[in-house]
Amino acid sequence: MAERTAKPRTVTGKWTPPKREHVRFSHSDGFNAALDNALSKTHWKSPDGKNVFENVQVQFTATVRVDNPGSIIAYFATLTPSG
Repeated sequence: MAERTAKPRTVTGKWTPPKREHVRFSHSDGFNAALDNALSKTHWKSPDGKNVFENVQVQFTATVRVDNPGSIIAYFATLTPSG
């Protein structure tokens, strides 16, 4: 009997910047860290064993604190497999 492979699930990675005042960093670095975190959580397996997934939707979002000046307090990357 062939082994069934569960459908890959959506995963979300998160990165929270350091909570020090006046810390400057690139927003792209924050989103990259969130994406790396999401990729580490996938553990997806394909039925053919190649574990290559096409047309994965990648969505970036953030939690923003609106002060003067405003700041991003958390970065997120969500990976949604097609199908």
